[in-house]
Amino acid sequence: MPYPIIERPCTALRYPLQWLLCLSILLAGCATGDVASRYLFKASLTGTANSYLRAKDRIDREECYQVFFRIRKQEKCIKIALTTLISDRSILNRKIPVNGYFIVEKLIDIRKFHEGYNYTYSELGRNYDSGWKGKGEMTLCSSSRDPIRKLDPGIYRIRFTVFREEDFRFTFQFFTNAEQIAPYLQFPPP
Repeated sequence: MPYPIIERPCTALRYPLQWLLCLSILLAGCATGDVASRYLFKASLTGTANSYLRAKDRIDREECYQVFFRIRKQEKCIKIALTTLISDRSILNRKIPVNGYFIVEKLIDIRKFHEGYNYTYSELGRNYDSGWKGKGEMTLCSSSRDPIRKLDPGIYRIRFTVFREEDFRFTFQFFTNAEQIAPYLQFPPP
């Protein structure tokens, strides 16, 4: 069967400069994706929420628990994910995922500003909004304009809860780029 003869040139070739421009914009948009969404290092911390991890501070007047992590090199962004599970208390003893809520805080040394106090915590972010709509993960990014919000080397605390009476299992995952962070169940050694 004979093929039809095309008498006019392809329209894509008629305007090569416009097509090249569109293609370069498309490729540039793909190449400038969120740098923070790709991480080189991952660390995990798993445990059971119990009285040993209980925090003095509360979340919405409810008991909460705390863990710590240390950043050793300045980070542009870090991603923190939380998974929480409770037992269904049946014969099968299945683990049921529940919403976990957490607040990330930075340890601030205030000895030179306020005599008699050593440090305080400053909130950097939380994984829920004012309506208690939570997400399992959050991304924190450094602020060059605010030194407290800068993700520089230091100790950070995470307070978390599931707003239930039962003990629960938790797993935090930390994603970083400069260096793998060190997570701790207790306040970290110097």
